Amino acid sequence: MNDANTKNTEIFSYHLIKLPFFSALKMLLFPPKSKRIPGLKYSLCLFTMGLGRSVFSFSRYKFNTLALLAWWDNEEALDQFLVTQKYTKNSSTWYIRMRPYRRWGSLKGLDSAHLFKELKNPIGTVVGLTVASLKLSQVRRFTKWGKPVESQVARQKGKKLAVVSMRPLQKFSTFSIWESEKDMLNMVRGRNASHTEPNEKDMNHQKAMQARSEEPFHDEFTTMRFVAFGEEGVFEERTAFL
Repeated sequence: MNDANTKNTEIFSYHLIKLPFFSALKMLLFPPKSKRIPGLKYSLCLFTMGLGRSVFSFSRYKFNTLALLAWWDNEEALDQFLVTQKYTKNSSTWYIRMRPYRRWGSLKGLDSAHLFKELKNPIGTVVGLTVASLKLSQVRRFTKWGKPVESQVARQKGKKLAVVSMRPLQKFSTFSIWESEKDMLNMVRGRNASHTEPNEKDMNHQKAMQARSEEPFHDEFTTMRFVAFGEEGVFEERTAFL
């Protein structure tokens, strides 16, 4: 743990990486690990999915587009990784740098991440992240409640980017960038300024959270909020989300 008088230098990064199929499969099976990469404290590599699409549709599963969540000692460690890693040589990539200021729940490997409380009540763009270990017995029920939430997020005012991803039989994650914290909270609370009248579909997130509180979908679950301070690259033909 850092000395109280020393400024904490930890950062998180989130990467979206489009690769040829077999290269993506190799990276998914052998992702970056803290034991092999200096300054890497935690990492999670998942394949992405189409937001709100049917779980029975093959088009939902983007096996060649990976999401990589990483927690670093400092920016220098991330910079060194970006210089030495190989996947950018034959891929389309985008990544964002960010620091967390809120966390709920608990997930092994992330609970000790420093929260930058001075970033609370941010002005401007914020990032939301969830990571969960899904109970296999709850997959059908989780799908029932989760897919409508994806559809809600997809049409929500103030959303800049939303990604759903999975590591089979291990982890499920969501990542989203919002114009403001208020826009993010509007989604959570079932408000959408684009609708002049109450819309039942805007309550999907609240309904799912109620279902989770009645019977948890996950063995572990955490949700975090971040302030982002840098991005680079291209994703879905866009170069700027901040």
